[in-house]
Amino acid sequence: NVLPARTIGGGLNSNAFDLLTAMETLLEQNDVPMNDLHVAVPPQMVGWLRLDPRYTSFNTAEAVQQMAGKNIGRVTYMTVHKTTAVPLSGTTYTIIACSREAMTFAEQLSRMEEVPRDKDDFNDRVRSQSVYGGKVVQPKGIVTCAVQFAAM
Repeated sequence: NVLPARTIGGGLNSNAFDLLTAMETLLEQNDVPMNDLHVAVPPQMVGWLRLDPRYTSFNTAEAVQQMAGKNIGRVTYMTVHKTTAVPLSGTTYTIIACSREAMTFAEQLSRMEEVPRDKDDFNDRVRSQSVYGGKVVQPKGIVTCAVQFAAM
């Protein structure tokens, strides 16, 4: 599920709110449950969302808080997470929206070993390695889009 690349802030049908709505619509067309959708966006996209009057001009308490810098919250059925860890290639970000049921994640500590105590410390010390991994189990539950941002 890949949407056509776009530039947010430049031209027709190129705003952040429309992109998130298109992602949500594609997931809904794929019969993905709409109760737990998430999308990770870079800070630039949050700025473009705050400029969109559909998102901030309804004079509700929630809109006023978002204008004041509160976390972005929800757009359509998706919870929006602002992060600087969005995949970036040159100046193109890959925005990923997904259902929680589309992937799995596991983490464990392995190779626990004792570390010698410090002569002034009575605490036991251990060292281990964190092993983790994820896997896509329902590809229809993930949608991506390559996005560039125009100057604000």
